[in-house]
Amino acid sequence: MVSRATRRASLALAHNINVADKIMRIKQASIVASGMIMFALLLNSYSLFKLYNAHQVSIKAQENRQKAMRLVHNLRLQTFQLSKLVKAYISTAEPRYLMYYYDLLSIRQGAKSPPENYNASTYWDMVVAGEITHVMPTDGKTLSTYEKMANEGFAKDELETLQ
Repeated sequence: MVSRATRRASLALAHNINVADKIMRIKQASIVASGMIMFALLLNSYSLFKLYNAHQVSIKAQENRQKAMRLVHNLRLQTFQLSKLVKAYISTAEPRYLMYYYDLLSIRQGAKSPPENYNASTYWDMVVAGEITHVMPTDGKTLSTYEKMANEGFAKDELETLQ
């Protein structure tokens, strides 16, 4: 028969094998879990990168929209100012209103550059009120409203409407 010492040794050996087997399974599970965590981190990084790019595209689209809205608003203001100048000329027959009208039209068409510190929303009201003196520059950057809108990426049908 098997002696007690041999039995103990065999039980200890079996116990060590079970412990070693458990340690090996824990190592394998740890490697698999680490791999899954790394994959999740990579997937998260990729998602954040794509989200950042989408955010940048959204910001750029918003900036373009604001520029387009500003150009359209200025176009509306210029049209309103042109009609006010015509009405003022018709009612007073003062040639300065006609001169202002043609200067504004020239700026709008890109034939003349705008005056220094030109703000489309206030400039002509201040000139008509006599708060500032109207002087057209002889040189400078000229760009028509049509060219400004084309540069901002307006669609062809929108640009054709302006013609």
